[in-house]
Amino acid sequence: RLRSAIVDLAELPFDQLPDEVHDSVLVTVEYARRTLATIGYDAINGLRRSQLAGTRRRLRDHVANLLHLSATEAGARIATAAELSREQPVLPETAAAAGRGLIGDEHLRIITDTIAKLPDTATPAERARVDLELTGVAVAGRPAVLRREAARLLADYDAVFLGTGASTFVDGDLPGRELDGVHDALPFLIATANRLLDDQPVPPALDLSSKHVVVP
Repeated sequence: RLRSAIVDLAELPFDQLPDEVHDSVLVTVEYARRTLATIGYDAINGLRRSQLAGTRRRLRDHVANLLHLSATEAGARIATAAELSREQPVLPETAAAAGRGLIGDEHLRIITDTIAKLPDTATPAERARVDLELTGVAVAGRPAVLRREAARLLADYDAVFLGTGASTFVDGDLPGRELDGVHDALPFLIATANRLLDDQPVPPALDLSSKHVVVP
């Protein structure tokens, strides 16, 4: 039935059709292309669970030979299929949008590449938040807009918090430790806590109003 529908579309007299029909065909074909790609990923995941999945390389070679793809392209499709798996999707929001034909291949690449670039310290909740936010942008906008939002989210991870949980000062011996404007956090925090607890209007040792502070 699918091949029959494709043949019917291909035989349309496009040079005689009005623009609104051209637009309708474009939208229909794009939706079908996106949805069919997701169905293809489902088929790959089916192969993954079968005997063909003895090794990742064996599955990659099978898909490459079956579809006449390069090993690189086959591997990329297998990786995307795993992330969009219906059973346990790594990116559930992205998987749901892709399954409904709401986002295309370029959207998928941007989202998966962005989440892959998150630091190892990113928690599952943070990864889920990025998945949700980027999917929302992808459904509503073009890849260029999504790419800008992805860059903004990645910028949130330019700094790393190092917390030792110590009740006494620990010198991390970090580069830049001796620079102006670098202070020991623990004495400042203790002094501030005592001032607030004692309800004493003593000026803080450091005036941090209107400043961005990093506490390593």
